[in-house]
Amino acid sequence: MEENKKIYNILVFDPSGNVVEGKGVTGFVSYRGNKIKVVGQIRAAEHTNQTSYWKEHTELIENLRPDIVIIESFALFASKKEAQV
Repeated sequence: MEENKKIYNILVFDPSGNVVEGKGVTGFVSYRGNKIKVVGQIRAAEHTNQTSYWKEHTELIENLRPDIVIIESFALFASKKEAQV
């Protein structure tokens, strides 16, 4: 007997860089089940302030209406900080 499985809409964010310096870029991908629906980037350099930059993130969530949102976190270890410059 085949099990009924829910197909989820998933939105994944991969934030990177510094918004204040205008170097922030968030990569994103939207999946439905195992199919990629949307791929893109949100670039801080294309916005005049942090509010506008982060608003684009929330508008993407509102427009795509995902069931699940995943946001990659970043931890900078002191021993690795020079590699990030």
